[in-house]
Amino acid sequence: PATLRAHDFQGHMDYLGFVLEHGRIPTATQGFQGYQPPLYYFIAAPIAAQVETGGRPDLGVLQQLALWTGVLSLGVGLWVGRLLLGARPGRLALFSLGLASFPELVLGASRVGNDGLVQLLIFLGFAGLLCWWQTGRARWWFFAAAATGLGVLTKSNALVLLPIALG
Repeated sequence: PATLRAHDFQGHMDYLGFVLEHGRIPTATQGFQGYQPPLYYFIAAPIAAQVETGGRPDLGVLQQLALWTGVLSLGVGLWVGRLLLGARPGRLALFSLGLASFPELVLGASRVGNDGLVQLLIFLGFAGLLCWWQTGRARWWFFAAAATGLGVLTKSNALVLLPIALG
């Protein structure tokens, strides 16, 4: 169930319901998750609204969104492994096994909330920084900056990439 691994499930549902009803973000005092940045909620709300049941977003669709952000994160993580390790099949296989059992990838793939999207954006930001470091092309730095910026608009965890990108 969507509530199994989510200690803050109801707060996310309240935030999504608010965005669906009012078309804007709540103030920081209007609910448990009201302080969260809005990007996930503005992506998830229209998707969930397509199959809204009883005035509430459909949990199955939100869990599918979480699953797909987890799958995409795994794919980007494998790309990062390839950037770091090159074409060394043995090391890349070990890296892939470790990544596939990364707790946040596994747990986040079923949770309703902004964790899956921010994880994907952090992985994309890190991949962009690696590409920039390896090639020196400014477009990769801009890619990393855009992914990090979108990550910050999703959850403050993405702030960890800002000093790296700016440095």
